[in-house]
Amino acid sequence: MLDQLLASERVEVVRETAVKSLAVLVMFVDDNRKFNQCWELLQKALNDRSQLVGASARTCLLPSLSAWAYQMDKLNEVVISYYLNQITVCTKQISKLEGESGATERCVHYLQNLFYVVPWQMVAILLSPDVKSAAKKQTKFK
Repeated sequence: MLDQLLASERVEVVRETAVKSLAVLVMFVDDNRKFNQCWELLQKALNDRSQLVGASARTCLLPSLSAWAYQMDKLNEVVISYYLNQITVCTKQISKLEGESGATERCVHYLQNLFYVVPWQMVAILLSPDVKSAAKKQTKFK
């Protein structure tokens, strides 16, 4: 249903509300197989013609999906690697002499999106076994 709203609804406020609703619903989904479907919806929303919808996807839905990916231990595998790959492609297109039209804007878009994923990457790093072990060793010496 939210997929249909994002794809066919003409009123941007309705699409924005669908994005925000999906961001809340994602927090309660028990079926990890739905992640890919939600990821596709996120990509549609991020590329929506409305800046309002794109901003809501970036600030609400992307962090929710990042949290979900972290819980499934797929943050690096899916989210981080996707944005790093896209940024690499854009920078290669920019560095070519002829350059592709819009490559710079796409790079900025992907970097902005990555900005909202970084907090979850920090959580993953800080809760990793190596960091936990090092922190325990540091507290023993004090």
